[in-house]
Amino acid sequence: MAELVAGFGRQKSLLKVAAMTDKELRKLRGVPRHLRVTADGLEFEAERPDYEKDFERFTLRLAAAGADAAGLAEAARDLGDACEHHAENGTLTFVFPAAGAGNAQAARDAVEAISLHLTLPDVWRFDGSMYRADPVDVEMLFKGLLQYKASDIHLTPGQKPIFRVDNKIAVSELMGVLSSAQIHDLIKKIAPAKYYEKFQQHNQTSFSYHQTGLGYARASAFIKRGAPHLTFRYLPEKVPSFDDLHMPAEIMEKLAKTHNGLVLIAGMTGSGKT
Repeated sequence: MAELVAGFGRQKSLLKVAAMTDKELRKLRGVPRHLRVTADGLEFEAERPDYEKDFERFTLRLAAAGADAAGLAEAARDLGDACEHHAENGTLTFVFPAAGAGNAQAARDAVEAISLHLTLPDVWRFDGSMYRADPVDVEMLFKGLLQYKASDIHLTPGQKPIFRVDNKIAVSELMGVLSSAQIHDLIKKIAPAKYYEKFQQHNQTSFSYHQTGLGYARASAFIKRGAPHLTFRYLPEKVPSFDDLHMPAEIMEKLAKTHNGLVLIAGMTGSGKT
């Protein structure tokens, strides 16, 4: 995906920059296991072992020209195996922790120590990789609809599935935080070809989807802030009777037999118009 740009203000900590970058990427694309930020001759990378833990390994590269090379080298030596460093072709490289060492907290402390010797810029270019890519189980989503007795599901990058229950929001524990790639792949999988083509051309589309034995849904796919989103509005397989809906059958049947005029079924979202 395209590189992003954001101003984070004058931070004093590379870990703070990584945390702010992670927050932005979570909102737009999902949780990255690897992120990279660059600015003014400086490049910083952070890696985490899975989608739940904090970052544990870091790499910092600096243009030697203009940097306090001697001061940085001395600081790195004082950090022991929490940091290894070398200079090559005009670039200073710092790796936290050193190869073979595995103390994540010591590595984070070492990044903070090195940050004290740097003047960090306020504008950064950044991107991420290794986003969650396992397919979204759409059957599980529909089972969640029935379990929560929900009217809608909202799938947003960087968040777990969100169910709307009686116009209130419930965050699902059925699956983890979703990435842009997962949501886009789900849209591609369930949308009829002509509707997926419309989504690609116009960044939005709506279509009907049937999960056999569980129900139907009106699916709406769209791009927001450069990331795909998907919502489902649930419709049961069995059309409820007027008695099920607590509606006066005689009046409704009379309205249904009317040949002239206009009948309006009005109400706010979620009030039962469908």
